Parts: sequence; structure tokens; C-alpha cells
Amino acid sequence: MSIVDLARSRRSVRQFRPDPVPATAIRHIIAAGRLAPSGANRQPWRFVVVDDPTIKRTIREECEAAERRFHSHAPRELVEWMNARGITAAKPFLVDAPYLICVFYDAHEPYPIHSTWLAVGFMLLQITEEGLGTVTYTPAGVDLNRILAVPLQFKPTVILPIGYPAVDLGAPARRPVAEIAFRNRFGDPT
Repeated sequence: MSIVDLARSRRSVRQFRPDPVPATAIRHIIAAGRLAPSGANRQPWRFVVVDDPTIKRTIREECEAAERRFHSHAPRELVEWMNARGITAAKPFLVDAPYLICVFYDAHEPYPIHSTWLAVGFMLLQITEEGLGTVTYTPAGVDLNRILAVPLQFKPTVILPIGYPAVDLGAPARRPVAEIAFRNRFGDPT
């Protein structure tokens, strides 16, 4: 499948089948991430693969507690927006997915956040290539370093729950190219 086809078919998945995921697929996903470009080729990313049910349950509990705190203090307009879309503090995908890949960046390296998100992008495409699904869940206010024994110089970026999608959601709608890409000046068609 071409990269454009992979990107076109990629979809955020929050519901997973319990089917086991081959370890080779996880290795391919990590391999894709490590091949991403990075500032000064410093490769600031670190990946922690989690399949232990007890650790996944701890991550879910702490993420849901942080989400409840966020929801209770969020501006009214944001809470209404989230409610209208069914966005709640519940994160069952953190235990339902057979694997979690927790992605960290080394804060002492140049361009660590930009570089790490490039690695995540490569991983998203490989996840799709493997016939799997994920969602980029950013765990704010959760001490993943403590839970996963990660040195403090590494900062959590995202959790990728990995598994087979429970439902086929189809490809998401995207804006037309003419609406987002311009030639020479903003607003001029390409």
C-alpha cells in the first residue's frame, strides 16, 4: 500500500477486539518509529511497550483520575463541547488494547518534541500497514515515569493503545487540498 493510501485509511480507534497482536507487528511499529528523522539525528524518543494487565490497569486508573480532575476544572464551553461528542474521563482502551506503546522524549536533546512526533507519525502509518488500530492519547498529569520506571530526563509524549479495531469506522473526512494548501501566498490556489 502506498503511503498516501495508508494515510488515507488511518483512523483513530478507541475500541479493540481482544484478539492477540503478533509480537512481530509491535517490532515493526517500533522499527518504523526509530527510522524517523530527528533534530541533529539525536533520536530523542524512547518507547516502552506494555502488555502486563496490572500495569495497564494502573495506567488507566491514573489517567482516568487525571481526566476527571481536568473535566471538573475545564471551561464550561469546553465541557459542553466534550459532552456533545461523548468525550468522558473513561479510557477503557488503555486496558482493552492488547498493547500500549508509551512514547517518551529526552528533554535534553535538540527539537525533542518535534522529532518524537515525527516518530509517532511513522508508527501510525506502520500500525495501519499491520492492519491494527490506535489513538494518540496524550496523558496529561499522569506520572508515567514512576509507573514505568523511566528516568526523569524522559518526558511522556503519548500513549498508543495497539490492537485490532472492534468496528470499522471507515476513513475520516479530510479537508480538500484547495482549502489547506496554497502557492506562494496564503489563499492563492496551488
